[in-house]
Amino acid sequence: GAAIDYASPGDTIEVEDGTYEVTDRINVDKSVTIKSAGSDRPVIKNTDDGFAALKVTADDVTLEGLKFVNLGNSEAERVRGLHGNRDSDGLTIKDVVVNGVDGTVSSDRPTGYGMTLLGNSTSVVNSKVKNVEGTHFAAGIRLGGNSTLEVEGGTIDNVDISDIETTDNQSAGMILTSIASTEETESTNSKIEGLTKNARTAGISIGSTNPDATKPDLEIEGNEIKATTSTVQGNGAAIYVENVDDSTSLSDLSQIVVSKNDFSGSDAGAANEVGRNLDASRNYWGATDDIKDMYEDLDDEVTLYVSRDKEDFIEEFDEQLEHLMNQCPFDDEGPVRNAEGIYEDRNHDKFREDFKRLRDLMR
Repeated sequence: GAAIDYASPGDTIEVEDGTYEVTDRINVDKSVTIKSAGSDRPVIKNTDDGFAALKVTADDVTLEGLKFVNLGNSEAERVRGLHGNRDSDGLTIKDVVVNGVDGTVSSDRPTGYGMTLLGNSTSVVNSKVKNVEGTHFAAGIRLGGNSTLEVEGGTIDNVDISDIETTDNQSAGMILTSIASTEETESTNSKIEGLTKNARTAGISIGSTNPDATKPDLEIEGNEIKATTSTVQGNGAAIYVENVDDSTSLSDLSQIVVSKNDFSGSDAGAANEVGRNLDASRNYWGATDDIKDMYEDLDDEVTLYVSRDKEDFIEEFDEQLEHLMNQCPFDDEGPVRNAEGIYEDRNHDKFREDFKRLRDLMR
């Protein structure tokens, strides 16, 4: 904390390797960069009743190459590893690990979060969040506003979230809440697994507590999400659109893009409580016999990656679709040449429609 007191806005504070135990949260109230001084990762460990190991209350702060732990709380209601408040616009979290947040405390709503981020244009990249516990609720990252705040322009990219545990209500890998409609917020190329198996497990939960933030602008792409449950009350969903309250229910999901994600390790790809259409068709849901059977009569030259490496699937399938289309050129009179005779009586539009439908089923 002393280094921050003496720093000026724009300064870089380098932290030497070691474990730094603090009995109250560190408050970053200036626009500074705090980073590891070397290749090792310094550990900031809160062991007393501080609701966060580190709190950011200034804009344009960067945290890089650090590790945060928040254990030993007994009274704090919502325990976090990192917290960026509404004044933390432009917060950048890079190559940071949160490993160990204990929200099993003696309060009315004992909850645990790896990170809670309320600023605009927040960026979390190349980072990890794991081993987060909360009796009532637990989540890896909560990005978004609240009942009086909308948040926009956030980025979560290449983040691993795992071992998020609760014994009471719900666990979630990410919570995206009260997201504005004005500038896109992105959750991309991340991995979520190891969530508590209960009735409302969510890989990524989308909702709002703000009546002015009911049409979120979101891109959720390229993630691998494993959300499962062993209870009879409900299923784990990779994407969970929640109706937090009728007065703030999401009214329009048309700006939410959900594509190129791998949901094959989840009980359900998507669950939707708000009664609005969410297009989640362009994702991988896992191999099934029905999908395989659809292709059994196709050209032998075409390789279909029903069970495939996630990285290769989308590119390979697009290439194979183009290959099939090239096999069947059409002119004004109909097909010039057929693919094994399958589409002999079908016109160009029908052929294209069928193959686009099959492609969408596989995404």
